Amino acid sequence: MTLKISYIKYIRENIRQRSWLAALSGILFFLLMPVYTLMYLDSFSYTPAELKNMVYDTFSGRISGNASIFLFGLFAIFAVTIAMTGFHYLHSKEKLDFYHSLPVKREQWFFISYVSGLLIFLVPYLLSTLLTIGVGAMKGIMDLPLVLQCFLAMARGILAFLLIYHACILAGILTGKNVTMFLGTLVISVYPTLIFLLFPALTQSFFSTHYAGYNDGLLAKITYLCSPATLYYRTIFSESAHISTVTLLCASLVMIVLLLVLAIWLYHYFPSETAGKALAFQTTAPIFKVMITIPSSLIIGMFLQSFIGTHGTKWILILSILSAIILSLLIEFIYRQDLTMLLKGWKSSLVSLSVIAVILVIFQFDLFHYDTYLPKEEKIAKIAIRPDSFNGYFWYHDYNVSGNSNQYEFIFTKNTEAVYDLALEGIENVKEGLNSFTLYAEDSPVEDPENYISTSFCYELKNGQKIKRHYVLSYEQVYHTLGILLEDQAYKQDLFPIFHINEDEIVTIATEDLSLKHVAMDLTEQQKSELLTAYKTDILQADIDTLANKPPVGELSLSVIDSRNNPVTATNWGTAVDTMYRQTRATLQEEYPTYQVGEFFIYDNYTETLNCLEKFGYPLMKQLNPDNILNIKLYLSQDSMSNGNLNDFLPLIENSEITEEEYGTWDEGDFDQKDAEKMPRVYLVDDPEAIALITKHLYSNDTGILGRGKLDFDYADVLFKENSSTYSYRIQ
Repeated sequence: MTLKISYIKYIRENIRQRSWLAALSGILFFLLMPVYTLMYLDSFSYTPAELKNMVYDTFSGRISGNASIFLFGLFAIFAVTIAMTGFHYLHSKEKLDFYHSLPVKREQWFFISYVSGLLIFLVPYLLSTLLTIGVGAMKGIMDLPLVLQCFLAMARGILAFLLIYHACILAGILTGKNVTMFLGTLVISVYPTLIFLLFPALTQSFFSTHYAGYNDGLLAKITYLCSPATLYYRTIFSESAHISTVTLLCASLVMIVLLLVLAIWLYHYFPSETAGKALAFQTTAPIFKVMITIPSSLIIGMFLQSFIGTHGTKWILILSILSAIILSLLIEFIYRQDLTMLLKGWKSSLVSLSVIAVILVIFQFDLFHYDTYLPKEEKIAKIAIRPDSFNGYFWYHDYNVSGNSNQYEFIFTKNTEAVYDLALEGIENVKEGLNSFTLYAEDSPVEDPENYISTSFCYELKNGQKIKRHYVLSYEQVYHTLGILLEDQAYKQDLFPIFHINEDEIVTIATEDLSLKHVAMDLTEQQKSELLTAYKTDILQADIDTLANKPPVGELSLSVIDSRNNPVTATNWGTAVDTMYRQTRATLQEEYPTYQVGEFFIYDNYTETLNCLEKFGYPLMKQLNPDNILNIKLYLSQDSMSNGNLNDFLPLIENSEITEEEYGTWDEGDFDQKDAEKMPRVYLVDDPEAIALITKHLYSNDTGILGRGKLDFDYADVLFKENSSTYSYRIQ
């Protein structure tokens, strides 16, 4: 009983000594949570039901820091401040001797400082959370599901605080000064992530075939979970993580316990005589120096090179070595506080420089053949290709609906032979110096870069491993290979977005023709199904020539229910809360929210779709109506004016050419003589007869599935009478 009373007495005394911090914590949490929330809600002149509908989704974020950048930063600031004020006695020899001379075990002193600091944070934060919930109730937006959401948000805020709090305490036990304690907190908080980010950063900087897209591998997941700083961010913004919330919270708890156990264990061996020195355990000095210098120098070198904007890797080599030298000297100064002893730790500096040099040599000369690596064909289960043009051609429905944000990144085919041959061509191009860095360079190894297309590959091996690379390939090679793949209807169904949308969730279907006029169709459910079936049929019959070379005559766009707001079946307590939350949201709106999905292109040979649209009373206009056009500005190349294709209207526009003074001059610095000869002649046409003839040559400006439109300057800007809008069209 006496021991418990003593503990409480010591904790109360510790808090009293830091009463200024407790008061500051209470004031700031009070202002940033209930007061700020009340001010925010008062800024809207809505009814309680309307206000609830508007802020329901984000209200709990005002407790976790998700919806408040100030609160997000405040958790970390308080964690560092409370830890440094609670364990500052470790860095004062007089205080340390006094505390350790008392009949109290070291672990007990640790517990007293730890708990008092935790209470300084928890009590104001808990009270502010309750007041914030009270503000919500006063405004009529609070219900049981939202109350539970708020307490879950508070738990996330506490976990985020503990991550930095424990990291700072561990740093305080490893160091002997407040300054090095703060620096140590930064190192402990980010170091593991720095290590895991180093290899991807080096491959991206040194290797031309590095794939910079979404990374869903084990390395990426570890990167999210291995450091207090990343866990701090992901715990607060859990919905933006690429991992499950349960995994994230478990990882945070493991990290919190690990840091605390390690801190208690090291405190037991903390040498009192090192108080006031840079490090508590002097034997760790060269180890920490090497561990910090190597990854930091490489990261700094790559960052400075990208910041300056220079090309190539020469400056990465120079800046990394220079950074290593400066960091080694800086760390030695922090250790010894004596300029005359900067070279005292020359051995560890030499080790750091040697390791950095070896790493740079390996990457500079690609000693492990990263750029030219290709898995053996018999080890590959399936391959996927993704030309860069897919990003502008395909519009997949909301990734978050499926819960798998990389679901459509790569569409695999089992026709490995065709794609494997394409990959071999890509590697040959790499060996000849053709890559995404050199394609458009002044000394490009090819004469016409427009005849090449950047393409990403993903090899899924039979053991489940995924390897991703990026090559530059000729347009003809990609065109031929994709044509072979599109002969497989199963591959088409995986590739085209229309096959991934549940027809029951489609609310409306709209069309756009060449005039880009959006028309929402009034269709029955049966008509919707018939139209979608017809469109899917046309896609399955389309070949590469249609998809890559022919301009579309229109497109469909869909309004789709956001299925994330549909009720789910509760299987555990967390899901039960989520279910109640979603069901409550559903009662606040007359309809579920929807999102738009567009660019379902319709081509002239999509007869099933075109017949359906005509039958339902929404025929597509395959040619612009001249009566709706005010004028047309033509940009015609010299070649097109001499090849005879435009002879029907050229005589009518001879007197319509615009001078350079009227439309501006081209920047000659951007063109060489060869390019200057290709500069277009510009005509402004408003003659009705000429406009009627020109419209027969105007097509959609879409560049097709492989993104290759006409390579000259043949296009037209059409100004419409109806809405005074200007749109661009291809001339052919």
